[in-house]
Amino acid sequence: MEPDEQVMVMVVHSAWPFNMLRVRRTPEPDGEVVAIVPMQQHPLPPAAERYQWHVLEAESTRDFWKLAPGSLREVLGIDGERTNWDKDYDEATQGWVVRLYDGHQTLEPLPQPIAAAPTAAAEPDAAVAIEDDEREDEEEGGSVGAVRSAAALLNSVKHSGGSLLILTGAGMSVSSGVPVFRGSDGSMSADFLRFLGDYNAARRRSGLAEADDWFSFSVPAMFAKATEKEAWAYWRWRTLRALVTPAEDYRTLNKLVEFFGTERTFVQSSNCDMLHERAGMPANRVHEIHGSLGRLQCAGPCCDALHPADDAFLERLRAEPDWVPRCPHCQDHCLRPNVMIFGDGQLVESALDIQSQNLAAFQEAVGPTRRGSSGEQNWAVLEIGAGVVVSSIRREAELLAAQGAGLVRINPSQEECDSMQLPQLQLAGTGRYHPLVARSNDALSALANELDL
Repeated sequence: MEPDEQVMVMVVHSAWPFNMLRVRRTPEPDGEVVAIVPMQQHPLPPAAERYQWHVLEAESTRDFWKLAPGSLREVLGIDGERTNWDKDYDEATQGWVVRLYDGHQTLEPLPQPIAAAPTAAAEPDAAVAIEDDEREDEEEGGSVGAVRSAAALLNSVKHSGGSLLILTGAGMSVSSGVPVFRGSDGSMSADFLRFLGDYNAARRRSGLAEADDWFSFSVPAMFAKATEKEAWAYWRWRTLRALVTPAEDYRTLNKLVEFFGTERTFVQSSNCDMLHERAGMPANRVHEIHGSLGRLQCAGPCCDALHPADDAFLERLRAEPDWVPRCPHCQDHCLRPNVMIFGDGQLVESALDIQSQNLAAFQEAVGPTRRGSSGEQNWAVLEIGAGVVVSSIRREAELLAAQGAGLVRINPSQEECDSMQLPQLQLAGTGRYHPLVARSNDALSALANELDL
C-alpha cells in the first residue's frame, strides 16, 4: 500500500444486528466470499473497542467499501481463533464489504474521542436483577422498585384513558415449548445445524453453492426443486413444534389485556407461532410482522392465493416426513409458509397488509395526546422477550415508546436491558424506560400482582 493512499479507519456500525460480516473478492452482491468475520458479542462493545477495518475511500464504490490490502490479516489472531476462511487472504487479495445489507449499514467511521461536558447526574432508570434471592428489595419478577415504577406507568396510562401496545419476540414463547433455534449471540442450535447440513448436501448434489449460515439458508431459493425436500424438513419441524398450548405467561399477559380492555390493546409480534390468538387475543388485534405458520402460499408465487395450514394439512405433515406440499394452482412450485425470510421478494403480503392497516387504525383511534404533554401519545409500550440479533421488535418498541408515555422492557439479560437499539431517542435516563431483568412469566406475574389483577 502506497504511503499517500487515503485510508479511513472504520468499525462495524453501532446498529448492525447480525452475528457476522462477509468480505467478498469482488464488489458484487454474489461475489466470492473470502472471509466471514464473526461479531464477538451483541450488543456490540463501544466503537473504540471494536475491530478496526482499513478502507480505501477513494477506491470504494457507491455500494461497496474497498478494504486496504492485508487489512484483515489481524482477524486471524482475535482470541487466538481463526475465522471461517475459504481462501488464503494476503496482501494481493481484493476485499470488499457491502455498504448496506438488508437495510442496515455495515461500517461507520471510528468516532474521534471528544471531551465530555459536565452534566447533571440523571436519575438512573430502575433496573432489575434477580440473581440474589436474599436481597430484601427483590422478588421473583424483579426488584420491588422497578416493578412498582413499571406498574405505575401502566396504571397512569390506563386511568387517563390510554392504551397498551404489546410487542413480543421469541422469548415470549419459550416457556410454551416453542424452540429457539438461535442463541442470544446469534449462534445456531444443534437442530438448525442438522437441517443446514442436509440442505447443503442437497445443494452439493446439484452443483450449487452451499449456504454458510441462517441468512443464506432461510431464503426463497431454498424452495427450488433441488432443495425443496430439505427446506420442508426444516419448516415441518418449525410448524409442528409451534403446535403447543400457550403457557402461563400468555395467561398472565391476558390479565393486563383485560385491565386495559381489548379495545385499548394491540399486539405486535415477530413470532409466527399464532400463540397470541390461541391464547385469546382477537385476530384483528394482532400484527405478526414476519407472517404466520398458519398460512401457506405458492413458492413461485404463481398467484396471491393463501391457504390455511388446517388439520388435514397438519395431519399429512405429521404422517409423511418426506412430503412436499405442491401448489394446487400451478402444480409446479411447492407451497411454502407465508412467513418472511431473508431477501424475500416472493412473499404474498396481503394478510400482513391487512394486519398493518388494523394497527394503523388502532393507533389513530386510541392515540390522543396526553393532557399537559404536547405531541405525546397516550399509550404505554410493553416489550417482552425481544432479542438483539434480529432487533425489529426492540427498535419498533423504542420508536413507539418515544411517541408515547414510556417503555417497559422484559428480558432476562441484564446486558440486553442495559442497551438500546436507538440510543438517539434518549429514552434511558428520563424516567420513561423501565427494564425488568426477568423471564416473561416472573415479570408479568409481578406486574399483575402490583396492579392487584
